[in-house]
Amino acid sequence: SKQTNKNIELPYVIGDMLLDEIRSFVTASDGADKINAIVDGIFSEIDTRSEDVIVVADEVLVESVNHVVSKAVLGNIIHHLRKMLEDDKPLLAYEVGNKVLDSLTPRLISFEVQVTQVRVLLADILESQENWKDAAAMLVGIPLTSGHSNVDDDFKLNIYLRIGALYLEDKQSYKAEPFVNRASILAAHTKDEQLSLKFKVQVARIDDGKRKFLDATRRYIDLAYCIPDEAARKIALTQAINCAILSPAGQQRSRLLDVLFKDDRSKELPSYPILAAMYLGRIVKKSDLEVFEGHLEPHQKAITEDNTTILDRAVVQHNMLAVSSLYTNISFDELGILLQVTPEKAEAIASKMMSEGRLKGTIDQIEGFVYFSVGENAVTQRDRRIEGVCNHLNQVVDMINHSIAVQSAN
Repeated sequence: SKQTNKNIELPYVIGDMLLDEIRSFVTASDGADKINAIVDGIFSEIDTRSEDVIVVADEVLVESVNHVVSKAVLGNIIHHLRKMLEDDKPLLAYEVGNKVLDSLTPRLISFEVQVTQVRVLLADILESQENWKDAAAMLVGIPLTSGHSNVDDDFKLNIYLRIGALYLEDKQSYKAEPFVNRASILAAHTKDEQLSLKFKVQVARIDDGKRKFLDATRRYIDLAYCIPDEAARKIALTQAINCAILSPAGQQRSRLLDVLFKDDRSKELPSYPILAAMYLGRIVKKSDLEVFEGHLEPHQKAITEDNTTILDRAVVQHNMLAVSSLYTNISFDELGILLQVTPEKAEAIASKMMSEGRLKGTIDQIEGFVYFSVGENAVTQRDRRIEGVCNHLNQVVDMINHSIAVQSAN
């Protein structure tokens, strides 16, 4: 016998039609057209007839109903829900759409496409309300890997990246990372440049959010050159400078500062004075950081395990290297004054940087002194390389002149 919705007692009036008539339409050759005419009527009075949409959805989702009819009617319902957004009725559309999703979920295997369409619609509404977390959760429920339907790789990539972007907006990079990782394989093969670019942006933001500032700097530098939009390139360059300044002091950071300092666009940014000071090996005072700190993201202002900010730690480490280029040795007391920390902390910082290979020297705890090995900062290294190239070029010129002189003599 034909299955019916047991929660509804006959007769149930939908517009001018009885529910038993709708049930008779599902077996008719033109049943989808007739039921869709009813659906059109319901949505024309949706403010007062929202429950009728669920009645129709439940009825066409009965297992005995032909899938062709069910999918045609559900497609029409989803079309009308999407149109409600254009008519500025997002809250009602969300309410009705959520109930339609509840009706669809038990029949997920048979109606994966429709479930996906409703979830994307609901996520659009949640995102428009800046409800990032719930929008992401709505997209997570999309059946992308069930194997029951053939989902386009670029569609999967777009959904994974959208989930990642929503979690990043919600300041939850740890939740975004698994979805961006899933996207990595798909991103490597996509021909869609926009999706590829979105992937690069999210990887940079995740590295940034995880405080992997050296990696984030490299990725932002790449984006600062490849993003088509000039304003977006400027934002990427700003983030690159911010992450470079926040990175642990050392040779890798010095090389990145070198790249950023040489970029003429950097001079237009508010972070340039700090960038220049660090690139040139100058000692940076806390009072110099007020403007720069105002441009940092909340996670970049986080407190570290030693109860200082990430910026404070980065500046102290930078100043340690700056001091090492100015002094051959210095007492803990004087070093603490220059770094604006206690002598004990100055010693601990020097010891840690030496053990990590980021600072060359020795510590005499008995005398209370730090002895720095003679080294070269980034500027000196660059000058040395330029000098080497010029000397080599001079040698080449001398060889050419000598060859010409020999030929002339012959």
